[in-house]
Amino acid sequence: RFEQIFISGGKRTRTFSGVAQAGQQIDLSFKIGGTVERVAVKMGDTVKAGDMLAQLDPKDTILEMEEAEASLLRQKADARNAAANYQRIEALYESNNTSLSELDAARAQTETAQAAVRSAEKALELAKRKARYTQLLAPVNGAVAQKSISENENVQAGQVVLVLSSGSLPEVQVS
Repeated sequence: RFEQIFISGGKRTRTFSGVAQAGQQIDLSFKIGGTVERVAVKMGDTVKAGDMLAQLDPKDTILEMEEAEASLLRQKADARNAAANYQRIEALYESNNTSLSELDAARAQTETAQAAVRSAEKALELAKRKARYTQLLAPVNGAVAQKSISENENVQAGQVVLVLSSGSLPEVQVS
């Protein structure tokens, strides 16, 4: 005689090989290269969006910004001089004391000087932006999963220096 037997109340345990990781892994890098001046976090630290994680030595970018400011002042002075020269030559032309070609040359010089001012303004804007790139800020709330830099180390632009884990639900991959 054969009977079916059922086990009830028992627990089954199954084991699977797989990998668990945070819902989001973010590779962080500086937009510019330089020497690491400060690392404000270590592995496992939790951070909030906007927290400073690391900073490059800002001396070179500050000098570039000061140079761009000086260049802008010089270009503005040249533009004022060119505008005054144009007005003087325009008055001479109207009284028939100079040629049309000299008037055209003065106008071209004024336009060139104005373009140089706009270019210097953009260079200053870029230098200011580059100075902000010396700080690496957390883009989201999370935890430092990997740190591959230390102080006084030289890093390249785009080189991954920190990995930030975030997301409320972990991802599990099972083969």
